[in-house]
Amino acid sequence: MDFTDAKIVELLQENARISISEISKSVSMSLSAVSERLKKLETSGLIEKYTALIDPHYLGQELMVIMNLCLEEEQKLNFREFVAKEREILECHYITGEYDINLKIVTKNTVSLEQLITKVKSFPGVGRSQTNVVLSSFKSNCSIGPIVDPKQLEKAEKQEEAEGEEEAKGTKETKPITKTNSKGGKSAAKGGAAKGGKAKAKSPAIK
Repeated sequence: MDFTDAKIVELLQENARISISEISKSVSMSLSAVSERLKKLETSGLIEKYTALIDPHYLGQELMVIMNLCLEEEQKLNFREFVAKEREILECHYITGEYDINLKIVTKNTVSLEQLITKVKSFPGVGRSQTNVVLSSFKSNCSIGPIVDPKQLEKAEKQEEAEGEEEAKGTKETKPITKTNSKGGKSAAKGGAAKGGKAKAKSPAIK
């Protein structure tokens, strides 16, 4: 992945509905070039899917909980199937340490939480558990951001800076220097008359 690919992915992570036209302007590439890069990013598997993020508060899901529990080894597959069917369990991780399973739960209130916890604890093979209510979240990303080589990033920044300077120079217009004769109001461009090429226009005599 080069700097341009990383920039495209970053734009899509901010807004998955951004148009190819807007992306092309941001990365200074043609529409066809951006489309080709997008296809490669999708077919390579780097971009897994495009999705919509739902704010749980709009659905009345006000309570977020992290639950850790111990689980017998032979029940792992069965527990995985159980978790897949529970809509309020957003994430399930098999972890190292004191506990075996880590669950991220989003539910309506303490009543619905108690019902779900009771259901989880009653599952065969589930032992000791610990439940923590999330008071606030300082950071919550849905996926990892693009990682770019610092040298590549520095090179791209220098290139952008150089292009900006060239563009600024191109906008300056060079104007011809002119001399103005205040007496007669006549003006002539400097260097516009060749030596020996002077001509005097004679006015017709008025009788």
